Amino acid sequence: MVEEAARNAEAASQSAAAAKKSETAAASSRNAAKTSETNAGNSAKAAASSKTAAQNAATAAERSETNARASEEASADSEEASRRNAESAAENAGVATTKAREAAADATKAGQKKDEALSAATRAEKAADRAEAAAEVTAEPCANIVPPLPDVWIPFNDSNKAVRFTALDMITGFSPSYKKIVIGDDEITMPGDKIVKFKRASTATYINKSGQLKLAEVDEPRFERDGLLIEGQRTNYLRNSNKPDSWTVHSALNKTFGTDKQGFNYATVTPTESIVGTTGGYTVHGVVAADRFPLASGECFTFSCRVKGAKARCRLRVSVIIGGTDTFSADSYLNAYCLSVLLIWIPGSQQ
Repeated sequence: MVEEAARNAEAASQSAAAAKKSETAAASSRNAAKTSETNAGNSAKAAASSKTAAQNAATAAERSETNARASEEASADSEEASRRNAESAAENAGVATTKAREAAADATKAGQKKDEALSAATRAEKAADRAEAAAEVTAEPCANIVPPLPDVWIPFNDSNKAVRFTALDMITGFSPSYKKIVIGDDEITMPGDKIVKFKRASTATYINKSGQLKLAEVDEPRFERDGLLIEGQRTNYLRNSNKPDSWTVHSALNKTFGTDKQGFNYATVTPTESIVGTTGGYTVHGVVAADRFPLASGECFTFSCRVKGAKARCRLRVSVIIGGTDTFSADSYLNAYCLSVLLIWIPGSQQ
């Protein structure tokens, strides 16, 4: 029994020792497992870092590829630009060569022109010498001769525009006399060395340099576009030509009077109700019987007037007296709104 108990105790001791070893082995296994877990975590972290590094490397590789492609394209563009620049330089060199040739040709022509000009100058100098010699031969007989001014040439100036004309200043010539000038309200008489006297007994009309119809006073010269207007003596047989209120207007016409901006008086005539719708002519103004004048064969007379109107005609009638009888000779109709003229002539009448 004792032996059996001893054996059991030994076995228990051995079992305890084995259990202790198993516990130690288990602890070692746990430590190894913990270490493996730690190593596995570190391996995972290393793997993640490796992945990130690989991605970065891939991105860098893509960028390198893009940069390489851009460099290749830039190199191609640079090569094309260099080629174009070379072609342009060659073309410019050709143009420069052509211009140089043209300049050389122009220089040659200029030299030829210079030679021609020198020849012409030489010929002109010789001709001048011949002319001078000829002038010396003919100058002596004419040395003391002064050509006179033309009889009808009087060079006026315009110094007397602002004064009333009774005389005209000349640029040259001599005519001892006196002239009157107006300064403000004062009239001064001064000696004038170059004066042309001008006289006219009546007023007269003219067209001034501005194209306006003007009335010149007694002794006032008339300057038109071509200069001083000088006319021969004439008589106006239309009495009261600028006094329409004294005209011999027919009683069948209404009449009103006015003055235009040039100072000319005028009459406006319209038909009365009694002659509306009828035909015929009605006198506005004419030469009175006492002023009828003789006109020899071949002589001429002038009739002039100003008319204005709408839907009206102005008739200028000419008649002659033969054996004491007043005979119609001719009519001239002026259409006042379209300015057409109709001339009616009686065959066989006096001219």
